[in-house]
Amino acid sequence: MSVDKINAALMLLKAKALETYGVMKDYNSKQSEFGDAGEIANLALSLVQYEGAYLTLQQHAEDMLAAEAALKADDGDTEEAKAEVPEPTGKTIVPTAETSPTFRKSQENRVTKGRKVDE
Repeated sequence: MSVDKINAALMLLKAKALETYGVMKDYNSKQSEFGDAGEIANLALSLVQYEGAYLTLQQHAEDMLAAEAALKADDGDTEEAKAEVPEPTGKTIVPTAETSPTFRKSQENRVTKGRKVDE
């Protein structure tokens, strides 16, 4: 995310907040009608959301940009690490009693159909 995108989002939120505030002022200047209070309350809620989003984005913009810069720096490291990983040979390594003491121990008490395998 670039600084331009964040600034554009901030301007958009500010514009929506100003528009909402203007509509609220228009309700105040016109003759009262049934339901105006509800509309003003809904507009006030929208205004709070836009202002809150604006302030939140403004506060976290630096952290977001720093995190993106850190991710870009890490991407260069991971590409180098990917180049170092050897290609798979297609062979599967299966532990056997001869090669793995843990596998050997796991097979000592193995039971098949009610009786020990060694019987």
